[in-house]
Amino acid sequence: MTGANGHGITADILVNHMLGNVVTHCTGDGIRVNGSTKIHHNVVGNNGGRGIAVATDYFGNTVLRSNTSYNNGGPGLEISNADAILDSVAFNIGYGNSVGLRRNGVGAIVLTCNDWIVNAQRRDVGASPSD
Repeated sequence: MTGANGHGITADILVNHMLGNVVTHCTGDGIRVNGSTKIHHNVVGNNGGRGIAVATDYFGNTVLRSNTSYNNGGPGLEISNADAILDSVAFNIGYGNSVGLRRNGVGAIVLTCNDWIVNAQRRDVGASPSD
């Protein structure tokens, strides 16, 4: 998906995998997902909003892994949830976004081997900086 006027991909229903998408130059968010078990191997860049935005209101144990998010107007990755536990945020790259990772909500997340590079703000907001 390239050059959408608005969001690139929006999934408002539960999807099992969001895999292997390339979304660039959209005026809104690159990928918006409301409930998914695995969001992995996607590339999002040069979008006006967030790179990948994940809301996990329905359940826990979502995996956000091996994604690349670059030069987006908002956070490279944004996780919002009510009570869910996000299982794994691992092997992601955030480059040149407003912030690499923004975390909204409660519950634990596991950060492993992510690279937050040259983002306008510090590498993560609302998450432990220990990865």
